[in-house]
This record gives sequence, C-alpha cells and structure tokens, in this order.
Amino acid sequence: GNILTHTSHTTVVEISPKKEIVWKYEAKPKAGYKGKVEVHAFQRLADGNTMIAESGNARILEVNAKGEIVKEIPLTVKKSDSHRDTRMVRKLANNNYLVCQEGEGCVREYDSAGKIVWEYKLDLNNRPRSPGHGVEGHGVEVFGAVRLENGNTLIA
Repeated sequence: GNILTHTSHTTVVEISPKKEIVWKYEAKPKAGYKGKVEVHAFQRLADGNTMIAESGNARILEVNAKGEIVKEIPLTVKKSDSHRDTRMVRKLANNNYLVCQEGEGCVREYDSAGKIVWEYKLDLNNRPRSPGHGVEGHGVEVFGAVRLENGNTLIA
C-alpha cells in the first residue's frame, strides 16, 4: 500500500498510507562532479532495493532499505546534462537496464557493468529538429520505453 515518488528533483521517498515517509534517498553529486543532479527514474526491485537513475552523475544506482548504495552502473553520456542524461529507466527481467537517454536521442540497454548491449538511435532522416512540445515540435528526444514480453521494445 506504500507508494514510491519523488518530492524534489533529487529526493525519492516511500510514503505509507498514513502519509508517513518510511524511506528516503537524496541524490547528491558524486565524488569529482560538482554540477547539478536530477532524478527522473526510480523503481522498487523484487529484492527490496530501489533502482535510481541520476542525471548529471550519469549513473544508475541500486540502494538498499538503509539508504546505502549497493550497486553503481555507469552510463555512457557524451555531454552530461542533469536534465537530459536520462528519463525513464527500468531494470529488466534479465537484470539489464533499459535507459531512455533524452540528450543522446536514443534508448540503450546496459548490462550490470555499464556496457551497452543494445541501442536504438532515433533518426529524423536528415530533417531538422523543430522546437516545441506540442504537435509543432519534433526531434529525437525520448522519454519512455518498455521491453515487451515478445522481446520488442516500445519507444515513446
């Protein structure tokens, strides 16, 4: 009955039906990085850990119930941007991670060591990107993707 949500661009919380925060993780710049960090994706995993994707830090974490980082998966990012490194990220049944990388214009599947094992780049076929978020806008920004049971990947 609890829900997992974020309360700011850096904080993920688990809230009970009584509206009590029973778990919390706050993303901060990793060692050697001094920029902004944003969290756009998180997922409670079957083992009780929580997967958190940190844009800016360019990494996926698995955090335990004590708030400790138990796994860190580096992401390939050409030019880090705390608002565009990642969008939707999901851990897959094969223990890999499906990552929408808005700034890179692609969806990638990473293994647990951070190696890219599959990639789909969005392409405008030499058509220029146009600004906007409505019907007038088009580009290669990708916000959502899910792996279907048949193995195909649905990309939004």
